Amino acid sequence: MRGCQAILLLIGIPLIASPLLAQAQIEQAGGGRQDIRQAGRGHDARQLQAGGGDQGIVQDGSGHHAVQSSTAAAARIVQSGRGHSARQRLSGGTARIIQSGADNSAAQDQSGASAAEIRQQGSGNRAVQRQTGGGNYAMTIQTGSANLGHVTQAGGGNVSLLTQNGSGNRAEILQQGGGNRSEALQSGHDNSLLAIQSGGAAVTLRQVGNANSIDSRLLPGAPGGMTVSQTGSGLALSVVQKPGR
Repeated sequence: MRGCQAILLLIGIPLIASPLLAQAQIEQAGGGRQDIRQAGRGHDARQLQAGGGDQGIVQDGSGHHAVQSSTAAAARIVQSGRGHSARQRLSGGTARIIQSGADNSAAQDQSGASAAEIRQQGSGNRAVQRQTGGGNYAMTIQTGSANLGHVTQAGGGNVSLLTQNGSGNRAEILQQGGGNRSEALQSGHDNSLLAIQSGGAAVTLRQVGNANSIDSRLLPGAPGGMTVSQTGSGLALSVVQKPGR
């Protein structure tokens, strides 16, 4: 591409092309496919791959930053708009980050046969997902501006779905153990939600309106279930559930 700097490292031998408006770097050991596509200016893309698996970065617009490193995994980052930042580190499984708008930030770390996806549309959104073990699935969708989402899962069989609309929403979901499932939906502005699970549990949380807050915790024990829904504005709820042994 004209006006781009591409650095390709294969078996330690660098290949460098023309002066920089955008930068791309690939380091590869083993099989798999690597693909970086850039359109626009001021991008920075780096991919590090060991073992099999496919990796791809697509950047369109200006000022994007993307870093991927994987071992025997499939990873993809797609950025359009302006000023996004995305980072993925994988050891097995699949992961994808899709960003549009401006100044969104996303990071994913996972190991095992997990699947993770972050979609951001709007501006100033922040999302972090971390998974350890096998069989985990996490998905975060953010639209609007200045939303913050955080998901941490450890163990196997965990599922977390998080959707935020509006602006200034904050959500944290922490799961540990096996067989967990958690769903969260926030619409409006300045909503806050926290769900903590340990062991087998199922939680469904939903907020519609503005300035609502939910704190829901399921502690170790037998599988339990919880469904919480708030509609309106300025509502607050805190529930702690300890299922019987």
